[in-house]
Parts: sequence; C-alpha cells; structure tokens
Amino acid sequence: GAEVELMARPVDNLLIRMAYGFVNSEIEEYFDDAPIDFTGNTILNINDKDFSAIIVYDFLLGNGGSLSPQFEAGYMGDLYPTTANDIPVIEGYWTTNLSLNYLNSSGRLGVSAFVNNISDDVQFTRTIYPDNGASLGTSGHTVTRPRTYGITLSFEL
Repeated sequence: GAEVELMARPVDNLLIRMAYGFVNSEIEEYFDDAPIDFTGNTILNINDKDFSAIIVYDFLLGNGGSLSPQFEAGYMGDLYPTTANDIPVIEGYWTTNLSLNYLNSSGRLGVSAFVNNISDDVQFTRTIYPDNGASLGTSGHTVTRPRTYGITLSFEL
C-alpha cells in the first residue's frame, strides 16, 4: 500500500489538505497446516482505499479575530467482512462535514458550529461474524453516525 498527502495554500488565507491511500491486503501464504487455505483472499475489515479533503478559508475580521468556514469530505473504500471472502463486500461510502469557526483576536476563545454527515446516510463500516475469530460467537455491525450538529466552545487558559 501507499499514502500520498498534499497540503497547499494557493492564495492567502486558503488551506487545502488532501490525502489518498490504498492497500493491497491479499494473503500471500496461509498456514501450512490450516484446514482451509485462504491464500489469495483479502484480509478481513481492511478498506482497499481511502481519501480525505479539507478546505478552510480564514476571513480576517476588523477586531483581529477570524471566521473560517470549513468543508471536509472523506471516502472509505470497499472491504471484506470475512477472511474467507464468502460474504459480500461492504461497499465504500462518502461522508461530508461543514463547520463555521470563530477565533477571537487573542486566539484563546473559539466558537464552532458544525454539521457532520450532511447527507444523513448511515452506512455499514465494519461487520463481525462468529466464524471470523474476532468475536465470542456473536455477530455485530458498526455503522456511520447519522447527521449530527452542534456548537462547541473552547477557551485556552
């Protein structure tokens, strides 16, 4: 696998950060004495690729503070939920977030309003089955959080 990151400031006050990663998680050789040979299969619960991007623009205010809208997008690629690769792939999914951040002139007080998972799509991210050795005879699913929103306040002493 590999990962590439890019950070750019094409104009004053604009920050763009992007990252892309991929992995080939193929099992090259399985245990010699294993009752089932998983050679050539994909390792369970490893996304084949991921991507993230953040764009932030800082508007400088007359009082010395700043107001910064921020956009984030992320993609997590497909994965197999079992080493046997006998259960359908969990398909990749996108998430997008927005926030508006205020920082006062001293840099000690901040207020942020945010909306995460704007589309409100709830996607499976991981699945555990009793036969994959990762559970105690139970199965379970992990999903993305639904749309959430709120306000955070930060203060530095």
